[in-house]
Amino acid sequence: MLHSIYPFTAVVGQSQAKRAILIALVNPRVGGLLIGGRKGSAKTTLVRAAQELIAPRKIIDLPLN
Repeated sequence: MLHSIYPFTAVVGQSQAKRAILIALVNPRVGGLLIGGRKGSAKTTLVRAAQELIAPRKIIDLPLN
């Protein structure tokens, strides 16, 4: 089954989360990133879309509820 990934740039708003994700992807010394927010604020969508930006590395999505 193929999953359709929503494009990273198509998410409207969430500029701080987008910037944090891009910094974490560019600078491995960051070590990790924890994104928090209300339900429906595109957190998971952004993380899954970011995976498409960096094909050679793996992003681990850990839901903490």
